[in-house]
Amino acid sequence: MHNTEVGLANRVTNLLLVGLNHRSAPVEVHERLAFSNGLLQPALRRLVDAETISEGAILSTCNRVEVIACTNDRDAASWLPLSAILPSTDEPDRLT
Repeated sequence: MHNTEVGLANRVTNLLLVGLNHRSAPVEVHERLAFSNGLLQPALRRLVDAETISEGAILSTCNRVEVIACTNDRDAASWLPLSAILPSTDEPDRLT
């Protein structure tokens, strides 16, 4: 095994996925969490600017909203503030 392969094998990245869809949440909740035009890009910037988030993506369609992040922090779901990412300010402040 080459040194680079050993180095890559020792790195651990956690994939964090939080989302809802038209089946898992009432329409009223989905409407409050959906990203309208102009809000998606700033939200994505706030997500990837978080200290332990290395990569991120936000999917927002008429049927689902998903926040996806790569992190080395196994506990990221417990501290990542929703209010910093989601367009609505009256939602719970944490992903968990």
